Amino acid sequence: TTGPPSQSPMEWLGTWEYQFQDATGNAGPIQRFKIRRELHEIVFEQEIPDGMVSGVLLPREGNLAEAQLRLQDGRPYGSILLRLAGKEVLVSRMKPEGALTYGAEVAANKVSGPASRRKKGGCLC
Repeated sequence: TTGPPSQSPMEWLGTWEYQFQDATGNAGPIQRFKIRRELHEIVFEQEIPDGMVSGVLLPREGNLAEAQLRLQDGRPYGSILLRLAGKEVLVSRMKPEGALTYGAEVAANKVSGPASRRKKGGCLC
């Protein structure tokens, strides 16, 4: 099975949400992504303005997982690096296609899934 390192894949599966803030501290819209099992793989997927992006998560050093993301039509979109940072908190870093480095860390909270007991409307810490 491919997928996240060391932790149980069940901890990674589910729907996650995050929210960006602009330079003035105003919150943007809540964004969501899913991590799901597909046969023997763990798949990251997110709906974006250009359509759906997805990729298979592969383990990396340091309890990280990485996915090469593609749009539905097969065009490369970039890659995402994920790590489980606590109970039902997942930290991600995005690297757009053609970029040399990953961007800033973004914390996402689990809102549904096999291990989630979080109630809707909770903190987006």
